[in-house]
Amino acid sequence: MPDLMIMVPIRGRKANCERLLKSYEDTVDSAEMCFIMDPDDADTYDGVDWGKTHPLVMDPRGMIGPKRNWAAQLFA
Repeated sequence: MPDLMIMVPIRGRKANCERLLKSYEDTVDSAEMCFIMDPDDADTYDGVDWGKTHPLVMDPRGMIGPKRNWAAQLFA
């Protein structure tokens, strides 16, 4: 596993998320990427091809700092 983790909190911006996913898949091979979404927003991303990234749902939802800390602990 690479030493770098890109953590992306997402909220209701499916088109932006899909553009970032494509860019990541096309250009990055030295970092893991996870997308952190809230439970009440997870349906927004139905049908997204997450590829080699890691989609996460933080339930209950939290603020940006706790989201990043929670995701980091999962991959530590």
